[in-house]
Order: sequence, then C-alpha cells, then structure tokens
Amino acid sequence: MAKKNSNSNNIDDNKNKGNLFFDRIKPIIELIVITVGLVIGIGQLQYLAKQLKEQSFQMEEQNTWHKKDVTFQYLKLYSKEMKKIANQLKNLPDTTNLKNLLNDDEFRANIMNLVAYFDDLAIGIEKNYFDEEIAQESFIPETLAIHAKLEKLRYFELRKKEMGTDIAVNFQNLVRKWKE
Repeated sequence: MAKKNSNSNNIDDNKNKGNLFFDRIKPIIELIVITVGLVIGIGQLQYLAKQLKEQSFQMEEQNTWHKKDVTFQYLKLYSKEMKKIANQLKNLPDTTNLKNLLNDDEFRANIMNLVAYFDDLAIGIEKNYFDEEIAQESFIPETLAIHAKLEKLRYFELRKKEMGTDIAVNFQNLVRKWKE
C-alpha cells in the first residue's frame, strides 16, 4: 500500500508540475491570442474603412450623375413648354405697355409661368439640386436675354407694385451672379 501511495504522490506531483507549467505559459498564450485578435480586428476596421470610402465615392458619383440628369431634364422642359412664350416676349417692342398686356389672362399666365420657370431654376441652383455649370453653359444667354427684356418692359416693377413685394428674387439674384 505504501507503494501505491508513492505512485499516487508521483502522479499528483506530475499533475502539479503540469499545472504549474500551464499556469506559467497561460499568460503568454493569452497575450498571443489577444495580440492576434487585435491585429485581425485592426485589419477588419481598415477593410471596413476602405469599403465605406468606396461606397461614399460611389454615392457621390451617383448623386452627381442624378444632379446633372435632373438639370438636363429641366432645361429640356424649357424647349418643350417655355420657348414659344419666351419668343413672344422677346419679340415685343421695348416700348410695349406691358401693363395692358398683363390684363390678358392668357398672356399674364404665360409670362408668370416663364418667370416662375427661371425662379425655380435659380432656386434649384442655389439649393444645389441643379448643376450650375451645366445650366450656365447651356442657358446663360437665354436667361440674361429674358431677364433683360422683362427689365425693359418694367415687369418686375409692375409686379412689385401689384404684389407689394419683390417677386422672382431668386431669378434676379441668379442673373446678377451670372453677370459678374
């Protein structure tokens, strides 16, 4: 029985030595696992940052394309619906009494729609909905010509007296900006 106790003690000693060895290397193993985990985590964060940057770039490109497309569509609307009215206005002699013409409901509605078109264009540009560069390159002569004709006919002055406030302020601001 003493031999069994001695074997049992040797086994217990060996277990204790094994536990002691494991206890000594356990912090090293934990440090290695944590270090590897941190390296993998940092790599994942870098990959995520790269993906977010690419996604942001793609979204910006898509927004830019959409903005340009919307601008072209709005400019095409002018050719379809406003060009005839604009030509009628431009062909009026500068000495025309616009006040009398504004008594004609159809003429009045057409001119108001034309002015509203340019005011909306100006708002879209100001709010960065339309691409100003495209609008300016495509439309600056027409915009300035329409505004100049309206000024000569005293349209803004007549409407201000009628309304008691300035009208088409955005249109007028855009013209001032494009003249600079």
